[in-house]
Amino acid sequence: MGSVERSRGDYPSARIYYERGLKLSQETGDYFSQSTALDALGVCARVDGDMPLARSYHEEGLRLCRRLGDVQGEGWLLHGLGTDYWYEGRYEQAKTLFEEAGNFIEKFVEDAKV
Repeated sequence: MGSVERSRGDYPSARIYYERGLKLSQETGDYFSQSTALDALGVCARVDGDMPLARSYHEEGLRLCRRLGDVQGEGWLLHGLGTDYWYEGRYEQAKTLFEEAGNFIEKFVEDAKV
């Protein structure tokens, strides 16, 4: 439901659903769903202009993906974190993260071809 609300532009409602999803995934130990919820919450925080919170969500999700070896998730969260830096005008940091994200996404695509 969070994605539906987000696609409609209703970020406050989306945030509520993403927070519920994060809580449920934490209670059940579903780390992949946690990283997805953290990424979505980071986007909501960015839309609200709360860049420190956006970065915090993306960094937490990134740590989870690295711990899990989730290459695709790591690429997406690096991209989200890069976007946070871009919105803050920190273009060199954003560029570095975008390049790193691209490398992960390329690796994911190559692995999928095997």
